[in-house]
Amino acid sequence: MFRISLNIPATKVLSVANREYFKRVESPLPPGIEVVINFDGEASIHPKAIGFRSVLEEGRKLARNPARRPSRITWGAWTPRRAPS
Repeated sequence: MFRISLNIPATKVLSVANREYFKRVESPLPPGIEVVINFDGEASIHPKAIGFRSVLEEGRKLARNPARRPSRITWGAWTPRRAPS
């Protein structure tokens, strides 16, 4: 089995397909990782893990409440933009 090394210091989010894939990630996680999104939904793989469905639910809550939405999201050099209407 191969190991996956995370050498990107600015990384805040790690996405994995499932528990087996997460086992391949070099341990411990880099200190910058704030959340691990697990696409099979199992949050018990790590204390920072959250299931993908939970991420979607939280996003929907934020979308329904404009007061809680950030006015602009900046993630590193990438800034999402709305498509022209």
